[in-house]
Amino acid sequence: MLKSALYAAGRALAVLVAFVAIGLPVLAYGGESGAQEQPPALFGTIYLAWMAGVIAHEFGHLLACRALGAQVTAFRIGGNRALIRFRAGTVQVSLGWPNQGRVTYTGAYSVWRRAVITLAGGLVDLLLAGLVLAGSAVASRHGTPPLAVSAADGLALGGFLSLLPYRSRSGRPTDGARLLELRSGIGAARLQAARLTVSQLLNTGRTVELLELHAGLDVPGGRLTEPQAAQLVSLEHSVALLPGRLPDDAVRLIERRVSPLAQRQDLEPAAVIACLTLALLRLRQGDAHGQEEAERLCERVLARKDLTDGVRHTALAAVIMSRQARGLPYADVRAMTAARPATGEDIPEVRAAVLSAIFDPEAALRAFRRGDPGVRLGAGDIAMLLRRQGRFDELLELHTGFGMPAGPHARVLARSLHSVEYNVLLMPDLPPGVLDEAASRVQWIVASYPHDQRKEPVHHAAFAHTLALARLRQGRFGEVEPLCASALAADVGQENRATVLATIALARRALGQPHADVLAEAVALSSDADLVAEAQPIQPARESQPFGTR
Repeated sequence: MLKSALYAAGRALAVLVAFVAIGLPVLAYGGESGAQEQPPALFGTIYLAWMAGVIAHEFGHLLACRALGAQVTAFRIGGNRALIRFRAGTVQVSLGWPNQGRVTYTGAYSVWRRAVITLAGGLVDLLLAGLVLAGSAVASRHGTPPLAVSAADGLALGGFLSLLPYRSRSGRPTDGARLLELRSGIGAARLQAARLTVSQLLNTGRTVELLELHAGLDVPGGRLTEPQAAQLVSLEHSVALLPGRLPDDAVRLIERRVSPLAQRQDLEPAAVIACLTLALLRLRQGDAHGQEEAERLCERVLARKDLTDGVRHTALAAVIMSRQARGLPYADVRAMTAARPATGEDIPEVRAAVLSAIFDPEAALRAFRRGDPGVRLGAGDIAMLLRRQGRFDELLELHTGFGMPAGPHARVLARSLHSVEYNVLLMPDLPPGVLDEAASRVQWIVASYPHDQRKEPVHHAAFAHTLALARLRQGRFGEVEPLCASALAADVGQENRATVLATIALARRALGQPHADVLAEAVALSSDADLVAEAQPIQPARESQPFGTR
C-alpha cells in the first residue's frame, strides 16, 4: 500500500519536474528582447543534453560495476531495436537511439553494492549538469549562457527523473524504484516470482534476477510456517542448482536459512528438501569431508518411505556423485531404484551426470573433450554457460562433437542435444554451414522424439519454437509462424508465450507484414522486454518444485 502510494507520488512528481525543467529555460531566455536563443534552440539543447545524459548514465552504472567487482554481461544504449551489435570481451554491446539504456551485470549481490550501482547513473547525470554550469560560468564574463543552462537542465532532468520511484508505461522500474525495492527487502524479483516460478528463473538463464531475489529476500522472523518454509526451501534449492561456481555469500545464505529447517520434524516435506539442498552444497565443496557429509544427508532423506520418485532419484544421484568423487563403488545404489524405461530421465546415473555438469561445467567440458560419453547427458548446461560467456568457439566444439542420440538414454540425449543446438542458434555470428546443420538436427529431433502436447507441453513447445528460431535464422520466414502457433497451442506460461510471440513479430517484420500488435502483446506478457526482443527460445523448465520432484 505504502509502496503503491510512493510510486504514484513519484510518477506525479516526475511529470511536474519534466514540465518545470523544460519550461523554465524557455520562459527565462526564450522571450527576452533580442535574445539569440529562441525556444526551438533551447528545446533542442535540452533534448540533446538529455540523450547525452542517457549515455553518461549507463556509463555511470558500468563504472560502478567495475569498481565494485561486478561482471558486466550486457551494455545497451537505446530500445529493443539496436542499430549496432557487437561483443567486447564478455560484454554484449547493443547501440541504438539513445532514448533509454540498460546495464546487466552479475557478481554484486549484497544490498549495498547493488544500491551503489543503482545510484551511480543518476549521480553521474547530476554531476555533469553541475560541471556544465560551473564551467560555462567560469568561461563566460557575462553570466551563464542560456544554452549552457539548457544543457545542464537536460542532464539534470534525466538524472533526477531516474532517481524518482515509479514505473514506466511498459512496467520498467526507474533506479529510484529499484532502490525502494532494495530497501523493502523483497524487491522487484520477489514480485516477479509471484508470476514466474523460481525454477523458471533458473531455467531461462535469469541468473541475475534469481540471485537478487535470493540476496534481497526478507525472511520472516521467528518460527516459519509450513507454507513459508516450503517457499523458502524451493528458492534455496534452486539457487543451489545454479550452473558453475556459486558466490560465497550465496552459499552462506543458503546454509544459514536451510540448516534450521532441515532439523524440523514438523515441516515435511520441506525438511527433506532442506536436507537434499545441504547435500548438494556439500557436493559442490569438492573435498572428502564434504562428500561424506553429502552422503550422510542423503541417507537421512532416503530413510523416509513417502518420498516422491524425483526426490528419491535425485538423492540417489547425489550419493553416486559422492562415491564417484571418493573412488568408491556404487552398484548397490544403482540397484535401489527401478528406472523408467520410457525416458530414462530418472536413472540416478543420468541425474548424476546432469548435476555434475551443473556444478562444474568447466570440468564437464574437459571430460567431454576426453570422450566421456556420460557428459553428453548434461551438455545443455555446458552449452548455456559457454554462450553466456561468449565462448563461441568452444560452443561450436560441443556442437560438432556431440553426435546423434543413440542407445538406452537416446531420448534424454535428444533433449540434451536440443539444448546445445538452441544455444548455438543464439550465437550472434553463425556460420552458414553450422546454421544449416543445427537446423537439420533440430528438425530430426522434433520428428524422431515427438512430445505429447498435453502430457509434456513445455517440451513440445520448446522443440517447435527452436525449429522456428532456426527457420528465422535461415531466412525461411514463412515457416516461422506455423511452428510458433504449434508452440502456442501448449500451456507454457507467460514468459515463454511472450518469447514465441516475439519470434512471430520478427518473422512478420522480415516479411513486411504488420507486427506491432504482436510485439506489444509479447512485451505486455513479459517482465523483461529486452529478453523478449532478443526472441530467445523456450527453455524446458524443471518442475516448479525443487529439482527432480514430481
